[in-house]
Amino acid sequence: MKVLVIYDIIPEETIKTVVEMTWEEYDYFKAANNYIINATEYDENRSDVVNVISNALCDNPDHLKYVDTQKQKDYFGKWASGRETVENPITDLQDVERLIFCGFFL
Repeated sequence: MKVLVIYDIIPEETIKTVVEMTWEEYDYFKAANNYIINATEYDENRSDVVNVISNALCDNPDHLKYVDTQKQKDYFGKWASGRETVENPITDLQDVERLIFCGFFL
């Protein structure tokens, strides 16, 4: 299924991408929905999932040294190539079935 992932780094940037996920992956990642690290009550499980999403969207190999878990390593950079850019805006959402919104408050 296609999932729109919106990751908000407050106040710096908002990253959007549409990714293909299995139901098993979606069941894992949906724990991060509507969770902003440092802006809501701390939840270790949800924070871990947000960090996996953050790493999946990262395209800087230097950040690999900050990765804490195997799941973060497994997903590192996996969604980076599909990130919305000025040159490549996300305009077609008709096949998107789900949304995950999460982020990090600096």
